[in-house]
Amino acid sequence: MKKRYRSGIGIAATILLVGLAHFETQAQETNPSVPAAIAPPDSVPAPAPVENITPKTTVVEPPKESKSEAIVIKGKLQDEVTKETLIGATINVKDSKNAVTADENGDFAITVKELPVTLVIGYIGYQGKEVEVYDPEIPVEVTLKPKLSVSEVVVVGYGTQERKDIVSSVSKIDASETNRQPVASLDAQLQGKATGLQINNNSGVPGDAVFVRVRGTTSINSSNDPLYIVDGVFINNTSLQTISTGGRSTSPIADINPSDIESMVVLKDASATAIYGARGANGVVLITTKRGDYNAKAKITLNVSEGWAKGTRLWKLADGPTNAQAVNDNYIQTQLDNGASYEKALSGRPFRPASEGGRGNPEEQITEDRLSRVLRTARLREYDLAVQGGTKATKYYISGAYTNQESILKPAFFERASFKTNLDQKISDKVTVGVSNILSRSLRNQVGAGDGSQGNILSSASLVQGTYNPIYNPDGTPSLAGNRDNVDVLLQDTDIKAISTRYIGNLYADADLLPNLKFRTSWSLDYDHYDEKAYYSDRMLAGSGGGAATVSLSQNTTWINEQTLSYRKKIGTKHSTGILIGNSFQGNGLKNTTAKGSNFPSNDYKQISSAAVVSSSETWTGSKLASVFARADYNYAGKYYIEASLRGDGSSRFGANHKWGYFPSVGLSWRLKEENLLKDVKWISELKLRTSYGITGNQSGINDFAALGQWTGGASYANNTTSGYTPGTRPLQLANPDLKWEKTTQVNAGIDIGFFKDRLGLEFNVYSKYTRDALLQIP
Repeated sequence: MKKRYRSGIGIAATILLVGLAHFETQAQETNPSVPAAIAPPDSVPAPAPVENITPKTTVVEPPKESKSEAIVIKGKLQDEVTKETLIGATINVKDSKNAVTADENGDFAITVKELPVTLVIGYIGYQGKEVEVYDPEIPVEVTLKPKLSVSEVVVVGYGTQERKDIVSSVSKIDASETNRQPVASLDAQLQGKATGLQINNNSGVPGDAVFVRVRGTTSINSSNDPLYIVDGVFINNTSLQTISTGGRSTSPIADINPSDIESMVVLKDASATAIYGARGANGVVLITTKRGDYNAKAKITLNVSEGWAKGTRLWKLADGPTNAQAVNDNYIQTQLDNGASYEKALSGRPFRPASEGGRGNPEEQITEDRLSRVLRTARLREYDLAVQGGTKATKYYISGAYTNQESILKPAFFERASFKTNLDQKISDKVTVGVSNILSRSLRNQVGAGDGSQGNILSSASLVQGTYNPIYNPDGTPSLAGNRDNVDVLLQDTDIKAISTRYIGNLYADADLLPNLKFRTSWSLDYDHYDEKAYYSDRMLAGSGGGAATVSLSQNTTWINEQTLSYRKKIGTKHSTGILIGNSFQGNGLKNTTAKGSNFPSNDYKQISSAAVVSSSETWTGSKLASVFARADYNYAGKYYIEASLRGDGSSRFGANHKWGYFPSVGLSWRLKEENLLKDVKWISELKLRTSYGITGNQSGINDFAALGQWTGGASYANNTTSGYTPGTRPLQLANPDLKWEKTTQVNAGIDIGFFKDRLGLEFNVYSKYTRDALLQIP
């Protein structure tokens, strides 16, 4: 199959309404942004300032006497940056329903019964404040700091840009909003946070893989998951699981602690992703973790969370008598359709008197609610401790975290312990070095929650068998219904565990070679040791015949070395240009060793060495990728932008005639907001037109040696000796020197609109994607 076409039109609108901030009262703090007009009388000394406390709060010691009659407090609210009045801001008396709003001049007046009183002040898109008032004769003058800014810096491929300068389709996600969701994996937390990003969590088992698509499916046979980059490290997001849980797989992304993340950016169109070439065809998720600040005192953060989750019961199961009657009706109707008489059909119905050879009449049947036995109210526990800060030449972030999340489906749970360090050190005024390290250990207690009859706990919980079937036989032994395991046996005997020990690290050096010329080099490593084991007791169908066990050890190693040289120059007051060139080298290796055993002495012996029948296997695979890339951009007067990039990737996976693939892109944008017609329209804060075109590649749908002629061992040949067989080799795969890159072309057009200082934002995109040279196995 040579070609495949996909065309999509996505029109997405994002409305960002920033609510009132959460306030905390901190005693003995003075806010320098609040004028002295609300301070106490001179006879009362002002308290000393307390640093590193957010949000800012003004607290002033009260005078000896307070007033008790009705009192009117007046004040004025302004934007801290522009000094514009904040029309409609809310002023509320703390712990009461007494509230007013600011008028068109930003003025307000609120009546209280006594002093002192705490006013809670909030406005959409601004950081809130609490102000304590003691003297009604002094007007309250407060400035609020905006939470959003048009000049917000966004991480893009190999650099950063101000949001207003971006010509491609990207979405920035605030991690402080996503990590409030009670899920253990950051990919699941992205659900509903960006346009064009589709996320489904099918099983509900924590630590399991999540379905993630950026602008739909790109390839038939290749992976369609986006590329994840954490602090410059290209991390593996392909599951290392080899033991089947019914079609489900674990998520390597769950090894990362979401609490360590500062922000996430989703790159969606080809103009944004082409700089990553072969790895950007399915979109890119750039993850930036938290770091310290220079000249900042140590700040300690402790977060403790406890939560519970209860799954919605999607199926309302019929009781036993109703279920039995439905079976009878179905049997009779089927017999009649096949030409049988009604009397014959009636006499053979399954649920008829026992004296007639049946299972008893429908009304005599019991009701077994198996579904309630496998569902539970699941508990979530999270503990995070972090310290960050810095000196004149050093900044640091250190954190430790523990997460334990139960699944609503017994007996599955996910447990993760992680340690994170980010360190940046200035060697001189022109050279900075730094490291980013993530070390985690994840334990997954798994359960069959996918497809298949054996070991699937949901199908054994009355979803494919009658509620009239007893769980236990009259003699007390577990009952079976067809080819389904007994639900209680699954709950008691399921023993599938996986432990992932993972390290993700990056070492970099930045150097300012010239005033506008910067050089960066980095080494990255992603190492994952995945240890999994499953034991199936002799009471389970998968372990019939004395029990069965499987042990699998997988080691995945990915290393990357990159160098970039960037130049940025402003020419006069209206011209700005930038150039980036770089190269990249990547190597990947995956090793797996598996052992299987069957027929154990008893269920107390679960080690492979105790099995009567033992077999094993070992595999290794690896690949290398070399890349060069360049990007250039120019803008005139902050109104007209053009950006172009080109990347060349050489992969060891492809044939000798097509090892290299080239992936160009170009993007244009026009900021109409900067035109004279709209420049002074205050209620429109942004209006930008965008268009882009680009090509990205894909190589993940083939194995590491797909272009080479291959032979394999393990081919046994009969002989005349007593052993009976001689080891040998046989052909496995024909060579294909013309095997080449799968490519996806994408065209995008979009509009970005911001209203009321970007407190309301709209984003529209229309795109078309076309994939050619699909990588498919043919006879």
